[in-house]
Amino acid sequence: MKRKIVSLILAAAMLLSLIAGLTGCGKGNQAKPSSTQKAETFMVEEGQTALASKDGAAIDFGCLLEAGEEVTIQKVSLPPIDNDVDIYAYDFKLASGQPEGTIELIIPYDDAGLDRDGEILAVGGKYLNEGTGQWEDVLYTVDTEANEVHIFTDHLSTFGVFKVVNEGKRSEYISDVNAYASFLTTKQAEELLKTYAQQGPSWQEDVVASFLHANNSLPMFIETNIPTLLTLGGAYDEM
Repeated sequence: MKRKIVSLILAAAMLLSLIAGLTGCGKGNQAKPSSTQKAETFMVEEGQTALASKDGAAIDFGCLLEAGEEVTIQKVSLPPIDNDVDIYAYDFKLASGQPEGTIELIIPYDDAGLDRDGEILAVGGKYLNEGTGQWEDVLYTVDTEANEVHIFTDHLSTFGVFKVVNEGKRSEYISDVNAYASFLTTKQAEELLKTYAQQGPSWQEDVVASFLHANNSLPMFIETNIPTLLTLGGAYDEM
């Protein structure tokens, strides 16, 4: 019965997607010309599983990288796109190319001006698609205690955190799906990303089922933008 319900939701969502032309990219997510700051380059040491820049941006690669690999983290300064939106952006690079698996990127943010109860919904992770110049949705979690957003991807590029102070503007920059995804645990987010990457015959239903299981709420999910969840992809090479 549950799988049938999921199938019906997907069918309705796909129809809405065709009619409305939903793409997961808001008009306000267009990136403007940026300036980069001094890059920090690290050499992976034997047994090392994570690296962090001086201002707190980090990459946790587990056992995916070997000793001697070169990783660069560079802060990117962007002109404001809205007086109520702050963007904390970093460029992550691996000298040898792209990682062969899922990694975790950690980007710090300043919580000034945010209400403690609504903070988790006021910040969101994004990926900058260099081809289109658009900020796109990614899978992420929010640690409000450490003021960090944890992004999960298998593709290194420019990533950022959007902080939207004005509650009325949040939906313009942070999708409903990602707002709910911010409550996922690290393990749940990793499992959801694996479902995306596997791309089995029923991957779309599996993604929705995984998301429902993680959030434990069908009514809540029905009200979100399902096509957004299913069109994540720019930041994921395996998809």
